[in-house]
Amino acid sequence: MSDKKAMGRRQFLEKSSLIAAAASAAGAARPASAQLNNAAALNLKPVRLGFIGVGIRGTLLMDAAAGIAGVEIKAAADCYKGHLERAQELITPAPAITGDYKGKEQVFGFFAQLAERAGGTFRLDIHDVLANDEHVVALVTTTGQRQGKTLSTNGAQVFHVQGGKVTETWFHPDDQYAGDEFWS
Repeated sequence: MSDKKAMGRRQFLEKSSLIAAAASAAGAARPASAQLNNAAALNLKPVRLGFIGVGIRGTLLMDAAAGIAGVEIKAAADCYKGHLERAQELITPAPAITGDYKGKEQVFGFFAQLAERAGGTFRLDIHDVLANDEHVVALVTTTGQRQGKTLSTNGAQVFHVQGGKVTETWFHPDDQYAGDEFWS
């Protein structure tokens, strides 16, 4: 066993944010990429990160992580839309097709965009449907081909229904990374 003491997540966040804040206040902050030898021919598997809470401290941590070789920021969550919009700029690759689509025209436009980007190969095949008066869940397989890449993922689509009309829908793929890679 090692004599080193393990550092918990909370301790790591506290210490790293204090160091980042102190360096910024002292004017000595350098981009994280300058702190690492990104020119070295290292073949590292990417480290994919998601951040929950991207206010001031979270954005500082995201910015520092974005400059580290081999780090990909894939997701951000926050209760405040302004924080989330600021954080979206640091997500790699930036989500090209995500967003809120409202009304039939925007929703059908979204699916048309998927079909166009996949050269007409995008398919959403329904495996099964479960429903009650307020919810519909469709188990689906999504496939497509694009720029030499192939997509084949399973997922669940949850539809909220009020008065016989869909009011909201959520898409839950089984492999979000595969979808991000395919659409990027």
